[in-house]
Amino acid sequence: MIEVDTNIVVRLLTGDDAKQAGAARTLFASEDIWIASGIRAYLARN
Repeated sequence: MIEVDTNIVVRLLTGDDAKQAGAARTLFASEDIWIASGIRAYLARN
């Protein structure tokens, strides 16, 4: 299982940088991902 940081989650959700968004999609599709509760809370507020 891989822990990801806010940057990777944001790239996946926004797709604002095509290269990084693609890398994030590949990572999420190929690995078990753990997202810290602090990141989930931050994203839920924004």
